[in-house]
Amino acid sequence: MATIECPVCGMTYTGKRCPVCGAKVKIRYRQEAEAQSQAQAAPMPEPEIHEVPTQTVPQLKKKSGGKRTAAALMASICVVIAASIVGIAGSFNRVRHSYEEQGYEFVMDPDMTDYEIDPETVYDADGVKVEIQHYLRNDYMTEIHFQMTNDTDHDVRVSSELATIDGVASDRTFYTLVGAHETVDDVIYIFDNDLAEMGLSDVHEFAFQLRVRDDETYEDLDVSERYVFKTPAEGSAQHAVPEGTVVYEKDGIRIRRIGTQSEEEDRFVMRYYVENDSDRDLCIFSQGSLTVNGEEVDSSYAYGPDIPAGSGGFIDVVVYDYTRDVRSLEGTMAIMEKDTWEDIGQLSIEYPYE
Repeated sequence: MATIECPVCGMTYTGKRCPVCGAKVKIRYRQEAEAQSQAQAAPMPEPEIHEVPTQTVPQLKKKSGGKRTAAALMASICVVIAASIVGIAGSFNRVRHSYEEQGYEFVMDPDMTDYEIDPETVYDADGVKVEIQHYLRNDYMTEIHFQMTNDTDHDVRVSSELATIDGVASDRTFYTLVGAHETVDDVIYIFDNDLAEMGLSDVHEFAFQLRVRDDETYEDLDVSERYVFKTPAEGSAQHAVPEGTVVYEKDGIRIRRIGTQSEEEDRFVMRYYVENDSDRDLCIFSQGSLTVNGEEVDSSYAYGPDIPAGSGGFIDVVVYDYTRDVRSLEGTMAIMEKDTWEDIGQLSIEYPYE
């Protein structure tokens, strides 16, 4: 039996379902007749799985030079965080393509239910068209299938951003190259374990905006209005704001400290929930190094998706290698406007709580 690298959590395993996150993946040879003959003559060769590189988010260090220098550094951190989120979301497709390059077909759980929705045009301007064509669901994940057509004479990059699921910010995005006069498909995968961490049980509304860039110059060609895809899921797009202590409240932005988690063997997590009732999209990240037990820790950072105006979202402050003995923790989170990089405010991170 072939060894499979789980596209969700990275676990390597054999069998029908990942023992860590529960994702079910199988591979099958694209040439069925050849596969049958090979099965009779010899075992099917195992495909080589390319390791998906990880990205490290650097910490923003305090430097002199005024607000302009600080703003530029903060902007660069936001770009790196956004790239990391795109990398995480795109790792599934990179693993899938590593199979396909060797003549294998990468197939998610064949028991997916296709709701056979009517195609929805999400974007259609200047020769670039984006449609949602399929919505699929099974007992542990949701798939939203996109098709992008480029009728121009130059290659473009189409990316989704500022995604929310039922009003809660999500990192489920795509970043797709569409060649001149080509049509390309891509998929957003939403797993039930991710929904559970967001306090959700299903996907009723998936909202996002699209950005179209020239692939050669990286120049923005267009940014769409937000689009809301209403899925066939039963129920309504509502979520409950989690209970917690309000630690920041200013200009329509409220941040609650939810608590701490130390279930994983190698990390300690402080979780926050951001209610963004302002008219600005937010980018929130750690500023400088966190201090744990009186020592600076470079491997600690605040992680979370960009939070669109009128939505909420979770931010996790993650500390590695201090799971069993975090006695004190101090740091700062920067709150910025996503598009202008304007510094909106700061939140002090403290543990134990005052």
